[in-house]
Parts: sequence; C-alpha cells; structure tokens
Amino acid sequence: MRPGRWAAARLVRRAADEGGPHLAALERRAGAGGPARALVVELATAERHLDHPLRAWSRDWIARAWARDRDPGLRAVVREHGLIAAGGGARWTTAALHGRLLARWDAEAGPAVPALLADADEEVCEGARRACADAVEPALGALWLEVEKSPGPEHKTLLDALLRNPHPLDDLTVAWAWSSWIRAPSPRLWAFLRDRGQAAPRSGGVPAWRLSRLALGTAPPEELCQGVLADGTPEHVRQIAVRICVERGLVPADPVVRAAFLLIVKRYGEYRAHDPDGTLLAAAYAGASAGLRARVRSAVAAAGELDLVRVLIGTAPARAMSVRERGFLADRLAAEQAWPELWRLARDLPLAEALNALRPVGGWCPPGLPPEEFARLRSMPPDRVAAALASLDVRGPVLPESGLRVSACALSPDGTRLAAAGRAEDAAVIVEYALPEREVIARHQVDPFDGRGTPVHTGDAVIVIEGSTESLTGRVIGKPVRYGGGGGERTILFGDTIQGLAAAPDGGLVAVGPDRLHLLAPPYQAPRRTVRFTDLGLASVAPFAVVVEWSTGMIALGGTEPAVLDAAAGTVIARGSAAPGRAVQVAFASPSRLVTVDTDGSVTGWRLADGTLRPERTVKHGRYGEGLAVLPGQGRVWAGQGTHFLDLSTLEKTGPPPGFPAKPHSVWAAPRGGHFAVQHRAHPSEEEYVEVHGTYRDSAGRMLDRPLGDAVPDDLARLDTLLASGRYAGDVAELLALLRILLEQRYGSEVALGAAVFLGDETDIAIRSR
Repeated sequence: MRPGRWAAARLVRRAADEGGPHLAALERRAGAGGPARALVVELATAERHLDHPLRAWSRDWIARAWARDRDPGLRAVVREHGLIAAGGGARWTTAALHGRLLARWDAEAGPAVPALLADADEEVCEGARRACADAVEPALGALWLEVEKSPGPEHKTLLDALLRNPHPLDDLTVAWAWSSWIRAPSPRLWAFLRDRGQAAPRSGGVPAWRLSRLALGTAPPEELCQGVLADGTPEHVRQIAVRICVERGLVPADPVVRAAFLLIVKRYGEYRAHDPDGTLLAAAYAGASAGLRARVRSAVAAAGELDLVRVLIGTAPARAMSVRERGFLADRLAAEQAWPELWRLARDLPLAEALNALRPVGGWCPPGLPPEEFARLRSMPPDRVAAALASLDVRGPVLPESGLRVSACALSPDGTRLAAAGRAEDAAVIVEYALPEREVIARHQVDPFDGRGTPVHTGDAVIVIEGSTESLTGRVIGKPVRYGGGGGERTILFGDTIQGLAAAPDGGLVAVGPDRLHLLAPPYQAPRRTVRFTDLGLASVAPFAVVVEWSTGMIALGGTEPAVLDAAAGTVIARGSAAPGRAVQVAFASPSRLVTVDTDGSVTGWRLADGTLRPERTVKHGRYGEGLAVLPGQGRVWAGQGTHFLDLSTLEKTGPPPGFPAKPHSVWAAPRGGHFAVQHRAHPSEEEYVEVHGTYRDSAGRMLDRPLGDAVPDDLARLDTLLASGRYAGDVAELLALLRILLEQRYGSEVALGAAVFLGDETDIAIRSR
C-alpha cells in the first residue's frame, strides 16, 4: 500500500473509532481529493462496506460536497448511486437531481425550490420543474406561497412551472395565487385565475379577497364602482374593474361620487348630462383622497376640456392645494393658452411657482401691468430661482429657552412652533414657542399626563390628552382632549376614551379610542367622522400607536396587524401580515414604507405596495423603550430602546446624523418630517435640554416662500424695507423686486408707503439659553 493511501486508511480507522477531530480531519482531506477521497467514495459505494460505521457519513459527505463544489467526479458518484444529503440545502439539490424532491418533501422544502429552478445543473432544474408540475396539497400550497414571496426572476420561473400543474388548489393556496398576481401581475397568471373563476377566501386576507372579487366581477355593483375610485386598488385591477363597470353600465349611487366616476371611466356624455355645471365634480374633488384627486386630474387632462380645469380651480384656494395640483392646473391652462385665467391662478401661488407658471405666456400681457415688467417676471431661469431661494436657508439647531423639565414635545408641521410638555414649579404645563425666534407665545396648564400625554401641534392649536392611567393594565381612562389655540382653550367631547392623537394635513386631527377612529377638522368641536375598527375588519389595534403620512393623508395604526387606512374613504388600504409581535409604535418612512416597534423591542420595516403591507426586515438591538422617530432626510431611524440611531434602509445600528447628539434621550419629529426636537445632555453632570434641528428661513425667505394669495397690503412696506437694507443682492434682490411687482399690481393703489425701517435679522439662532 502506498504511503498516501496507508495514511488515509489510518485516518479512516481513527475517525471510525474515535470520531471528533479525526472525522473533521478526514472531511478536510477528502475535500482536497487524493487517497482520502477515494477511500470515502469506496466506503459509500462498495458492497463490502455496507456495515461500516462511516457508511452513512460518507454517503452524506459526498452528496454535500458535490452540492457545494459541483465536482464532476463526485456528481457521477451521486448520480450512479442515488446519494441524497441528509440535511441542509444539499438534500434538496440532490433530491431534485434524482427527481425525488416530492418524495423527500417537508415544511422546509418550499423555500428551496426557487433556487433549484435556477440551478446551474440542468437535471436539478428539471427535477424541480417536475416537482412543481406534479405537486398536490400541501406541497402545492407551499410552492404557491413561495411564488407570493419570491421577487424578481425567481418569481417568474417558479410561476411558469406551477402554471403547468393541473391539480386543484386549497382555499388558502388560491389566496396566495391571487396575492402574487396583485403584487406582480402577469398575463398568464391572470388567465389562470380568471379561467378558474375562484375568488380568494376572506380568511386569506382582506386585500386579496376584495381585489379578487373586483377582478372577477363577483363583487356587488357598488363595491365594483368603489374599487375603481379607491386608492388601495392596484392599477391593473382598477382597469379590469373599469371595463366591467362600463360593460354592465354600473355607476355609484351617490351623485357626487358618480361625477368623478363617470369622468374617470371616460363616459363623457353621461358625465355632462349628470353634472352640466361641474358642481358635483367640484364637491367630489374637494372631498377626495390625494390618490383620487390625482386620478381626477388625469381624467381632466384626458378629456381635454378647459371647463373641467376651471372646475378644479374653483374647488379650493391655490394655497390649499398641493404643489403637484397647482402645477397640473397651471400646465393645463398654459396648454389651452388661457392666459387671463393662468394669470389669476399665478397671482395666488408662491413666487417660484408663479414665475414658472407665467414663463410660457406669449402675445399677452395682464391689463394695467407694463409689458416690460411682465417680461421681467418671465425672464429668470428656474435653476437661478431655485438657487436664490436655497441661499436663504438658516440651519439650526435652535435652542429654545429652558427652565422646564420636559417630558414630551410636539412640533408644528412646518417646524415654526414647538409645544414642550413637562413640569414647572410642581405644575403640569405645556409651553409653546415660536421658532426660530425662541419666543414663548403661550403657556397652558394641564392635568398631569402619563406616557400617552405627548401633545400634538396642528399648526394652529396645541392638543393634549389629559387624565391618568390605570396602573394594573395600563388602560387609559377618563381622558378628555383639550386644546389651546387662537380661540382660547376648549375640551373636545368624543363620547369615547381617547388614547392616541396625530396631526393631519389641512389642520386636521386623528383621534383613536379602544375600538374606533375619529377624524376632526378645525375648530375641533366634534368628530366629523367616526369609523369603528370592526367595520374595517381590524382586530387588536394599538390605539396609542397612530401616525399620519403627510403627503397622502394615509393613517397607520399599530397592533398585532399594523394597518394603513385611507382617511378620506374610511377604508383599509393595507394590513400587515406575519407581524413579529404587537406593534406599539409606528412611523412612516415614506408613503410606501412604514417602521414599527414591538413590545419586545423589535424594529420592523414594512413595504406598502399594491394593497399589501409586507415586513421587509426585523431587527432587535435592545429592550423596548418608548420613542420612535424617522428622519428621512438623514436616512436614520431613532428608536427608544438603547437610545440609538438605525440606518433607514437596513435598520442596523449607525451613527447620528451630522450635528445630532450621539445618544439622545428622546427625539420627536414634526409631522412633515423636516424638523426634529432632540432631548439630551451635553455632559452627564448637566440637566437635559431640548434642541430643534431643521432648516429655517430668514425674513426674506419666508416672504418669498409664502403664497401670494396670503399676502397683505403691509407686505409692500416690508419688501421695501428688505430691499433698502442692503443685505440682499443678485438674484435674491431680483426675486424680492419681482415679488414687489406682483404685490404692487395687486395692492399698489390701496396703500401709502412710509419710510423704510431696518429689521434686525431675527434668525441668528445658534445660542443656548439656559
């Protein structure tokens, strides 16, 4: 026997007798090839070694080694002798190679199939394809679940394999098939589902149940019409619902809703007969969600009628519309060359938007305005306008006056107001500051509040829940809601125990009780709408975990199944699935992403898409701690447990944003997400204090940002003062001059200007006041 084989045989004997490090050494040497591998192959295949102690180990090692390294020699052994690995991913690779995947199926097999279908070995791929084509329940259901979960090319390959399977599907499997099509539509999957004609069961999730009935046309007529309009309907489902409604002649019963519906489905003749003066469309648009308003605008553009543009302009003042809405209206008026109406719209817009809207005007000049001044309004390029406005930023942190033991803060949506709640001289108070000036503008004495007592600032009012907490269960009892604003202090009566508050766009307020949600508008005298959670199909809601996404108005609620609601329609857009626990804190990272914190301290990122809310990643960096704030501009999440920052994409620990303290005690975000109040100590021996981080504008910037429709005659004098101060030159001075042209054209005959008075720059704010 040659020395190498003799040494290998000796190692085999010691591995068989003693195992442990000798077996590990045998595995290493066999992996390198040579005599050790030859002996292992002999142990695995030779009849005389059927009873050898290492027989099973050697067969498993060869299967695992081939699946890992893809050695051609080992593949031949695996193929000839039918070797299948005992565990790990190699068992599925080797089972597929032999066409025995279904025979070896268990609960862990399904997730392995997408990778097997993409394996470099064609026989492995073919074995996985045959398994997909021949599978029956429950293996068939597990495969459809992987279709529903798998992204990208793996999704298509697995789907193509399953579509050749003729066997019946269980109800839950049907729900997964529908969910897959809802998330990633494909013509072949749609034909498969349409031909079967079986809607998803309600037990498979409300989104799949609702949307499958819309697509098949089995939903009631009113629900089909609502599906055309709802934000939570994916576009490919919406188009099918539109076709069904048109073919069946369906229309909503509500005449206001019907106006928007007829326009969206392009039944123009019926729309004109139903709403000849546009009154109903105006009402529908004014009360619609952001998504529905966008669809109405698209329908108006498709109709190509100027009268419909005029209807939308009349639904609200320009300053109450979004930038996108104002831009759409300006573009449509410009396309129709409706110069007088475009001029009237521009006179109510912020200056930058007004200049952009007027730029296309040609061959026309507003009456009473010299042509050279109108040409001047249209001459500055957009990039120079943007650069001039950006130069007026004043960056914090702003340090409000202290003297208050702060327990909670609330910033107004634009960050210009800070409500700090805490104790001063043994009294529970809320102190309201104007920012960036740091001026105390109001002081409210309130009942003692607990951890649920974080105030809300809507921009015009400070609102707080008052009362106490039942110590045994933590149930908040006897909590009326009181607010203080320009009209004094009042109590809002709900007939309910309010446990959570959130500011909403347009000064609105969302209030949540144990079993219902209330929507309010100024002056907050009573809820304008109340929705029960049971009517929405929601169970086990965490009412103190509520937040509003500012650009869309969507509402997110915590609980065992986090949910996103359409505030305007009062419907569920999406509900969380496979939640790791009970979400007790929730925040929007963007209109399509959510972050939650569970009772065990786990932080989960969720993706909102096509009517579903899916957990993307869950991490746990410490014990539960109160507090959650998303800083989208800085790419950070602040989570109370461990007082640390997480990366917004990965949820892994990361450092603080530039200028932020490393480990703040608390962070509170403004509803719009552009400003943040941070509580921390500069040194362990010092008291905690509050900083406000964000971008503020100097006096000229605030004047240039404001909609022209909000200007008053006295602004002419303020403009002259700014121009005379000598602090502004170049394009900034030109913008101030252009603003003066517009205000002079509006108010010039109404005011008499006095002497200019220099205003100090009140935005010198990098001062700590203790």
